[in-house]
Amino acid sequence: MLKKYFWNAIKEALKYKGQTLPNPAVGAVITKVEKNKEIFICKEAHKKAGDKHAEVLAIEKAKKILNLPQDKPLGDYGKFNIYVTLEPCSTYGKTPPCALKIAKEKLNKVLFLLWDINKINRKGSKKIFEKYKIEYFCYEDHYKDKLLLEAYKLIDDFITLQKYNKPFFILKAALTLDGFIARPDFKSRWITSLKSRKFTHEIRRQVNAILIGKNTLLYDNPQLTIRYVKSSFQPKALIMINSLKGFNFLEKFFLFEKRKKDTFVLTQNKYVEKFFREKNYQVIFFKTSEELYEKLIDYKIFSVLVEGGSKIFSFCMEKGIIDKLFLFYSPKIFGEGIKFLDKVKIYKKLLYPNYKIIYPDFLVEGYLKNIFNLELKGD
Repeated sequence: MLKKYFWNAIKEALKYKGQTLPNPAVGAVITKVEKNKEIFICKEAHKKAGDKHAEVLAIEKAKKILNLPQDKPLGDYGKFNIYVTLEPCSTYGKTPPCALKIAKEKLNKVLFLLWDINKINRKGSKKIFEKYKIEYFCYEDHYKDKLLLEAYKLIDDFITLQKYNKPFFILKAALTLDGFIARPDFKSRWITSLKSRKFTHEIRRQVNAILIGKNTLLYDNPQLTIRYVKSSFQPKALIMINSLKGFNFLEKFFLFEKRKKDTFVLTQNKYVEKFFREKNYQVIFFKTSEELYEKLIDYKIFSVLVEGGSKIFSFCMEKGIIDKLFLFYSPKIFGEGIKFLDKVKIYKKLLYPNYKIIYPDFLVEGYLKNIFNLELKGD
């Protein structure tokens, strides 16, 4: 077993994280064993719910690279191993079970990082592999290290959906060293560097929707699109509005003029709901967080990036909606301004924290809920 192949599979799967929901993001690597050495052949990833899974795509790609017939088992042409980030599925759905595909391809060995989180699929592959006498190895049965944590983080959105039946919520904020997200007049649009903003667009590519509050719409008039990195899609735009003040001319806002089909107004105010529905805008009215989760899932919104401002941050933190934080700190001090959280009395400790320098800024990343129940041991 070589860990580098697992890392390759994770990196490949990350390219499509969020786009596969409600399925997990999964990556796979095919290697060939020759003279007791493993040779890398190819890597693949599940790209979209309903499409072929990573294991199937990797097997097909390996045959193409090696100029082998697609209708013959790969194992007829040598000893091949497959590394997968998650246990291969064992039940029929929109696609046949990958565990059965691997078995019929007569692969030498299948190695995967995690047992499936889904109760229907969990450890179901064992029976198939044992029936066809395929050697298998599950990494989490033997190791509790950084590689395993990254495998869990790859499917944090899927785990949240499976365990709690709620979309995965990420809060992203750009702050000064003294904890402000804007000047008092709201005119400090960019606090962090261009490098940090590009990283934010990487995060945007991993979610189904971006949520902002009313003030962010009024003062920034944002696009909420993916621009700094390549993307085959644009996330939906969600705006939390509970007051009609400032909405005399909706056409002046980019989201209402250019992205009307992809924009939803979230509200707990019946007058706001009526106002926007009469103008043919999409509205999600909700009373509780649970009702909001249910309606977002109905619209196939399984992951949400909360980008501001202070009121929406405070609302989501106070209601326990947020699952993960990305806090970008800039080496600036304002002394006064708009605080990150507004009069919210909470005590939270980040779980599985990670720190990254994005010069001249630095990023603090972590989880607010222990969705993994993982105790790390070693590197």
